[in-house]
Amino acid sequence: MERYPPIAKPHVRIASAILTAVGLVYAYYALQLPLGDPAGTGVGAVPTVIGVLWVAVGLYVTFRDVDLQIRDSEVGTWPSREMAVRVALAVALCVGFIVMMPLLGTLMTSGGFLFLMGRLAGAPWSKALFASIVLPIFFWLVFGKLLQVALPAGSLLALATGG
Repeated sequence: MERYPPIAKPHVRIASAILTAVGLVYAYYALQLPLGDPAGTGVGAVPTVIGVLWVAVGLYVTFRDVDLQIRDSEVGTWPSREMAVRVALAVALCVGFIVMMPLLGTLMTSGGFLFLMGRLAGAPWSKALFASIVLPIFFWLVFGKLLQVALPAGSLLALATGG
């Protein structure tokens, strides 16, 4: 296995600061969604919580005192080019999830996101497909039906059904 240069404390701070900045952008756009009345019942509630937590954890990682102790050959090394591409694809999938939610709605966007993220993580086709069908339906039943949270149906679905 090829040995990469060790990661230093400034590298961790720069990487976490970049991820925190992405979290700030995510939180900004999440706050553009309606929070509902009472607050927390609208479609923007969960994305807002995720954005705030993302930024909070990012700030913690950015400013904490990093203790880098390399314990094996992979920990504390820069990722390979292949892993960097996979991380970039995961970020692109997250951005695509946000962009496509108003167009495709909760079920279709979540299903596509889960399928692609599962495949990116190395899940077999069958398991990725199963998760991408079952989980969005389960969450729709829990949040949409049981908890009565308004989930976006998607403007393309509304256009296709004449609604």
